[in-house]
Order: sequence, then structure tokens, then C-alpha cells
Amino acid sequence: MQNVEKKTNYGFLESKDKLESLQSTIALKKSKCEEELYTKTTLSCLITKMKEEILILKKNILEHTQITEKHKKELEFQTFKKNEIKEKWNKLHSSMENMEQKNLLNKKENDNLVKYYGTVLDQKKCFQMLV
Repeated sequence: MQNVEKKTNYGFLESKDKLESLQSTIALKKSKCEEELYTKTTLSCLITKMKEEILILKKNILEHTQITEKHKKELEFQTFKKNEIKEKWNKLHSSMENMEQKNLLNKKENDNLVKYYGTVLDQKKCFQMLV
């Protein structure tokens, strides 16, 4: 009977050890699951925040792209106007140079005419004095 009691006590102690071992294993697995759940929740929150930040960045990029396009169009317009003004200025400058050249030629012609008529008058006076 003692043998049976010893076997029963031994079996009971063995079962108790197995139960404690299983309980500690369950507790470890439970804490591991809780940690994984916490990590998963934390990562989910981080992913959500990152998605929101990405959407904000995309919106900002779109706005800046639109502003850049607007500035490009404005720059093209200003460049067109600048070229138009340069072309007008070049035409006016060229016209002014042509006028100056014509005036210079006219002055030379007028000076030559004055010299010619001055010479003619001098010759006439000399001729009249001789006569």
C-alpha cells in the first residue's frame, strides 16, 4: 500500500510539476502574445501616422508642382515680353542710326553745296573785279 501511495504521490507530484510547467509555459506564451499585440498595435498606429504624413506630403508636392508650373508660365510670358521689347528697341535703335547716317550725309551734302556756292560766289566776285 505504501508503494501504491508512493506511486500515487509520485504521480501526483509529477502531475503537479507538469501542471506548473504548463502554467508557466502558458503564462510565457500569454505575455508573448500580449507583447506581440502591443507591438502590432504600435506598428499599426505608426503605419497610420506615416500614411497620413505621406498624404500630407503628396498634397504639398502637388501644390508646389502647381506653383512651379504657374511660375514657369509666368517666366515664359515675361521672357516673351522681354524679347518683344528687345526687338522693338533694336528696331528703334536701327531706325535712329539710319536717321543719324542720313542726317550726316545730308549735312555733308549741304556743306559741300555751301562750299560750292561759296566758291562760285568768290569766283564771281573775283571775275567781277577783273572786269
